[in-house]
This record gives sequence, structure tokens and C-alpha cells, in this order.
Amino acid sequence: MLSLLIVGLFFNLRRRRRAEDELRQAELKYRIVADFTSDWEYWRNPDGTFRYVSPSCERISDYPPEEFIRRPDLLREILMPEDRDLWDTHYCDALENPGARQVQFRLQRADGAIRWIEHVCRPVTDDAGRFVGIRGSNRDITKRKQGELALARLKEQLQADFSYLQELRFGRVST
Repeated sequence: MLSLLIVGLFFNLRRRRRAEDELRQAELKYRIVADFTSDWEYWRNPDGTFRYVSPSCERISDYPPEEFIRRPDLLREILMPEDRDLWDTHYCDALENPGARQVQFRLQRADGAIRWIEHVCRPVTDDAGRFVGIRGSNRDITKRKQGELALARLKEQLQADFSYLQELRFGRVST
């Protein structure tokens, strides 16, 4: 009888170790996806505190993840003042209306540099449909925005040059 109990305990221990290994592998898989993305990923609790902030936040904001976890209002604080109302409206809308939301804003890094951010978020619910927070993703789109702004300036200059040439052509401007 004792030997059957020992064999049963042995198999139970093996099953438990296998389950723990599978759990570690699943955690590793999701941790690699979250921690090695180039976007700044986060999960915010319903009370506004951060449950998770990916390491990429430091590359984008120049603040370490622990700083956002310690100071949940830091994200809003580093926004450019003229973009804070946009953020506040977006954040409230994301809480009140389920579904994905997207907004672009500027933030000032710890080193003083300004970055354009494309932010996407959506509410997170548990299996029972209860709200458990917001999942957000921030992508640095500074180079894209700089290109867009340069293109807009170039278009304006071309339009001005074209208008000037038209006026020259029809003799409305003297050379």
C-alpha cells in the first residue's frame, strides 16, 4: 500500500513539474513578445496605475518603466502642454466607450527631445466581461511626422512658386 502511495506521489510530482515547465514556457513566450517589441506597451489598471510597462518606454521617453509604475501620472506630465487636452479627451473616451482608440500626440523626453507618438489602446476585460484596465501601445512616429511636415512645407513653397509664375506669365508682376 505504501509503495502505491509513493508511486502515486511520484507521478503527481512529475505531472506538476511538467505543468510548471509549460507555464514557465508560456510566460517566457509572452514576456519575449512584450519585452522585445519596439513599441512601448503597457497595461493600466482601472485605477490608472500601471500593471505592466515594457522596456521600450525608456527608448522612446527616456524614462525607465519603473518610473511610470511609481508615478502613474508621468505619462500625462511629459505630454506637450498643448496636447494634454487631446490626451484627456482620448483617455476618458477610451474608458467610456469600448473599442480600439487611436490618437497622436507629442511628448518631451527626459533629455528634452520632443517625440511624436501614435497611441493605440483598448479596454481589457476578464472572462466575465468585467473591465480590468486598458492595454496601450505607443509608437514613436517622429521621423514620419518630420517627413510629413517637410512635405507640407515643400507643397506650400511649390504652390507659392506656381502662383508667382502664373502672375509673371499674365503680366501681373514686374520683374
